[in-house]
Amino acid sequence: MMDLSLNEVETLAAKAARGAGCSWGEADEMGRAARWLAHSGLAFAPTLIAFLEARGTLARPRAVDGQLEAPGPACPLATGCWLVDGAGAWTMVDLPDVAFPLLLLPFAARAAHLAGRPLRFTSREGAWTLTALGELSGDEPGGVRSEGQSRVACTGDVPSPARPVHRRAAMEAADLRVLQTYALNTCVPESEGSRSRGAGGGGTDDD
Repeated sequence: MMDLSLNEVETLAAKAARGAGCSWGEADEMGRAARWLAHSGLAFAPTLIAFLEARGTLARPRAVDGQLEAPGPACPLATGCWLVDGAGAWTMVDLPDVAFPLLLLPFAARAAHLAGRPLRFTSREGAWTLTALGELSGDEPGGVRSEGQSRVACTGDVPSPARPVHRRAAMEAADLRVLQTYALNTCVPESEGSRSRGAGGGGTDDD
């Protein structure tokens, strides 16, 4: 197992997302999402890797009468950004079949914080309560399940105490190598032009 700080998690996830073809804005969002998952003690790396491998096949949802629709498994990143943008404008929203719904949790948490009220997030992977502070409550994943679709709803229930937060994240070495490989795609390859201009750290610095 490898041990990373939350800053390292955020930076690695953002670079890996960018290296997989996400825009800089999307990559930044994915970095923040990975940090939140790690901070909440949830294993982010396997789900993030699966998302990066499948992202080119995922549908971008579109809003129709205040609800999201998608012709196939929806991108959790695009769906999550929509949730945050509309926070406070809805009390319940049924989402289409979203791929890797665990990646929606950080966005639902931010929506709860922006709206200032707890939310209940239900997906095929389980159900969670998110406090008005944007924290994951103490209940464990499980319980109510849906058939493919996800639902986010405001709740009047008093959420259980927030789960213990984590300052570090443990990752399998194999997952770390995969994410680092994606991140390396953000590096600009050396070219004849850059070498002729003396780019890089190979020259002598007399300052």
